[in-house]
Amino acid sequence: MSKPLALPVVPIVLHPTRSSVVWAVGSRIFAYDLQLKAFEAKAADLETLGPVRALDVWQGEGKLLWLAAGDDKTVTTWLDDGNHGSSWQIHETLSHQKKLTRAIFDRKGRIILADRFGDVCRWTPSSDQEPEMLSSHFAIVTALVLTPSQRFLVVGDNHERLRISHYPEVAEIRSFCLGHLMQITAAGHVVGVGVDG
Repeated sequence: MSKPLALPVVPIVLHPTRSSVVWAVGSRIFAYDLQLKAFEAKAADLETLGPVRALDVWQGEGKLLWLAAGDDKTVTTWLDDGNHGSSWQIHETLSHQKKLTRAIFDRKGRIILADRFGDVCRWTPSSDQEPEMLSSHFAIVTALVLTPSQRFLVVGDNHERLRISHYPEVAEIRSFCLGHLMQITAAGHVVGVGVDG
């Protein structure tokens, strides 16, 4: 029996208002409308300097923002005007000191980001403030998700551990989930087992 082919985890996100899917391969981001069967934006307009490890979308305050983060140590946000075929405009960038492994928006449009050294920070775009440290892990953060109520932040790492902390104040840890046999690459399934209750 042959070993399964090890493929990199490709960040992929469904568009919140259209029948589109957005994904990254290497340093390029693609947005494709499944209903119209056409690309929404030119991939060259959505290129980063290094491989993209995280994608997310936030809708609020009358705008739609996309974020990408990865090996170029930068979080980039794009403004999507909501029209098919329009080019996304770079909205804001944050240069970090280390390579980023994950990044997500919270309900208020703040960005939670994790780096290869296990630090998890929160950054408020459109502010002059530096990212604030939320927590530190002794392993590379490989998964990051907020529960639907956003009461808890779930962080997975490459040492087969999940940490579930209260959010937005993460100093209070609700629990650890141990016993995984392989590196954690996604933590969304934890929400389905009563973490949010």
